[in-house]
Amino acid sequence: GNFNNLIALRTKDRTTQEFVAETFGKTYIAGTEAALTTSSHTGPAAFSSGVTRRMASVRDDIIPRDVLGKLPNGEFFASLAKSQNPHTLVIACCDSRVDPGIILGCRPGELFVVRNVAAIVPHQAPVGQPDAVMAAIEYGVKHLEVNHIVVMGHSNCGGIHGLLHPEAVVHEDYIADWVKQAAPAVADLNDADSEHDRHRLAEEGAVLLSIDNLLSYDWIRERTEKG
Repeated sequence: GNFNNLIALRTKDRTTQEFVAETFGKTYIAGTEAALTTSSHTGPAAFSSGVTRRMASVRDDIIPRDVLGKLPNGEFFASLAKSQNPHTLVIACCDSRVDPGIILGCRPGELFVVRNVAAIVPHQAPVGQPDAVMAAIEYGVKHLEVNHIVVMGHSNCGGIHGLLHPEAVVHEDYIADWVKQAAPAVADLNDADSEHDRHRLAEEGAVLLSIDNLLSYDWIRERTEKG
């Protein structure tokens, strides 16, 4: 369902949007029904296998094999099924109002996006255990070999609000510990003219701090120096 919605939202022409909503929407509904009617009494593995077989059958029944040939931009979408070659890695906040692909006007496959609370990049020094953010960044840099890295902050960021007002997240351990990594960005903001200015400077400072933290990793700094 989410993949179909993604295609409908990112494509530019109305024809493609309507085609995807009509054809693939039916498939998603039928596939869900197949999953719900598949027995799970034989255990998780058998259940998963059963769902896969039922959904494959539903797909073949509802979507003719030549359907991609009828889909506008079909060759483009078919190419995405084989590989990805994004030119830019975007580190963005997970705020639902800030979608990098829509804001930057990009199509699927052009951006490799890493999202987290407040678009924070951890410094190299404290990263000593599995870290999802750095794993994604490392994949984008080393495997996908992106040409650019963009850190995208935004106004009215809830994560930055939690950083500036620790009492707001005092009972939310994961959030509190995460945003605390951006503390250096707000260390000297007590003299800001207003609360609005303080928030704005903190949001901008967090982006700059994340950029500095990116350069704390040798494999990013070396590539940057080489241009």
